[in-house]
Amino acid sequence: MRHRVLCTVVLGLCWIGQLSADAPKSIRRAAKPVTGEYIVTLRDDTVGREQVAAAAFEMALRGKGRVLAVYTHGLRGYGVALSEAAALALAQDPRVSAVEENA
Repeated sequence: MRHRVLCTVVLGLCWIGQLSADAPKSIRRAAKPVTGEYIVTLRDDTVGREQVAAAAFEMALRGKGRVLAVYTHGLRGYGVALSEAAALALAQDPRVSAVEENA
């Protein structure tokens, strides 16, 4: 009985974790954003430092945006100018950790 309860709890936690992993990501909002500019943080385990610029330009091109800056030290990511809809789509990319409004 105890084993069955433990298995049920573990399976339930796995299911909840999967739901949150599948949930669409959103854009982090700033108090005073620069309209149409976003900071994209890439996941360290998917994009190496030497790949950040190439990933930034590829992602920006897909969203019809323009890369403003590339960051490889302290933050692995880039600044980009693009529409809010494109930024939201970009947030769903599995290489992306976060998309936030530039302030």
